[in-house]
Amino acid sequence: LYRHPNRVKHAVVGVVQWQSTGLWFRALWVRLPSPTPLFPFGFALGLWQKIVNPALQSSHISIIIHPTLSIIIGIAMSIFLGIDIGGSSLKYGWGSLHSRLLHFGTLKIQQRNLQHLHSLTKEILELADSSLGLQNISAIGIGSAGIIDSNTRLLTGVNPNLPFWTNQCPADLIPSSCKLPVYFDNDANLMALAEASISGYSNALGITIGSGIGCGIIVNGKVYQGAHGFAGELGHVCVVSHGAACSCGKMGCLEAYCSVNGLRSRLAEVNPVYTNLELSEILQQRDTDKLINDTIASGESLLCRTLANAITFFDPEVLIVGGGGMEAGLYSIEILSKEITSFLAQPNADRTAIRKALQGNKAGVLGAIILAEQSLSPI
Repeated sequence: LYRHPNRVKHAVVGVVQWQSTGLWFRALWVRLPSPTPLFPFGFALGLWQKIVNPALQSSHISIIIHPTLSIIIGIAMSIFLGIDIGGSSLKYGWGSLHSRLLHFGTLKIQQRNLQHLHSLTKEILELADSSLGLQNISAIGIGSAGIIDSNTRLLTGVNPNLPFWTNQCPADLIPSSCKLPVYFDNDANLMALAEASISGYSNALGITIGSGIGCGIIVNGKVYQGAHGFAGELGHVCVVSHGAACSCGKMGCLEAYCSVNGLRSRLAEVNPVYTNLELSEILQQRDTDKLINDTIASGESLLCRTLANAITFFDPEVLIVGGGGMEAGLYSIEILSKEITSFLAQPNADRTAIRKALQGNKAGVLGAIILAEQSLSPI
């Protein structure tokens, strides 16, 4: 904005006021002359970035900006499009590290094939174009489940939820007619990036507990990928010698014992009645079913020991634990923190924060946005 004052012909002047019902942001559409006086714009933008948005984030208030306001904010700062490819839906949104999410949406995956995935991505681009204008987007970030080979840029290995989504490059979802730069990474990496960046941590471990176990490593504010892009696959470290079969093909992986699918499989080995139970149904019976309680406790113990080892090895500022399992109440962050700490040497225990993820199902989209922002303007 300060570099290109002549480009701006309209502005939003905002007033923040506290009322008994909470924090309100009142916006007034104002037509300003060209060139635009810098002070009102700088003040309004600074107010949003430094006071209003951080206050909303710290209060865990989710605010989605009207598309018209998104366009105006987009004039004043770089905006990035983020897409998170999950097992049942594509989540998307646009914003930046400073603005957070200006828009967030979800499209359900109705058909399990590549053509449908391309169709959904096209729909997201059309929505972004009609609401914001693709010309106002600086770059696109994509997060996806699965291991991504940093040399071939292809998804490798198995993908149980989307079996067709292997040996593919996520960037190929964006049609060649769209000339925007595209960056992509594993979804757990982007969850860790989002949670760490928004909370101000430069060195962090992020763990997602859901149908599987994901892990992202943040070093100096960036995702650490290793030599081939495979770093952080903590769900597939061996915790039980010659143990239970994992979906990856190995035996005794952490994921086979403490993920949602792993827990269900361990229960079904004893009694097939557990095979089709949803996590919510399993947790409802936790207090009255000794098998369920003991199986969860066993998985929790393996999880805590593994996370303590990871903290000892990487020495992060913070361990962030999230994912659908945590949101559903499979594990308590207080119990995890206490048990993990009991396995740590005192210097690690004293200096490593352990906390629950705060961004929920928006973390993947936020991480994709931050990845695109970092990749386009590397520090």
